Amino acid sequence: MSELGSLEHYGVVGMRWGQRNSKPDISGVSRSDARQQIKTQNRERRQNLKKFKSRPRKTKNKLIKQARANTLSAERKYEDIKLDLKDQRSAGSLGRNAARVALNKAKNERYENAYKATTRTLGEQFVQALFEPRLYITRT
Repeated sequence: MSELGSLEHYGVVGMRWGQRNSKPDISGVSRSDARQQIKTQNRERRQNLKKFKSRPRKTKNKLIKQARANTLSAERKYEDIKLDLKDQRSAGSLGRNAARVALNKAKNERYENAYKATTRTLGEQFVQALFEPRLYITRT
């Protein structure tokens, strides 16, 4: 081995292993800021769904009906935002981190709407109890 020389690796000059640059991207949002904003948005979504679950039944029924009416428009809005962000990124006017934050916000709105739309109203629960009593009557 000494005749051929030994293989040694010195790395790339100036490279720091295991560290990412914390420089902001084109839009001025750094990766850690974007991550923090996404966590905050997700926390707000969970809190909104908790509030929704604890509302009075009449108010909840009204919100469920509104969410069902808005389901298609919410899906279209999400897809439009997704395409718009993709165009802005390819044009270079929006950075990756800012796009992630904006897309997460739209995703949370879509998720909240879908959750409310799939919840059964009190009348639907009553009808289900009439036609499927075995699910609601427990025998001891």
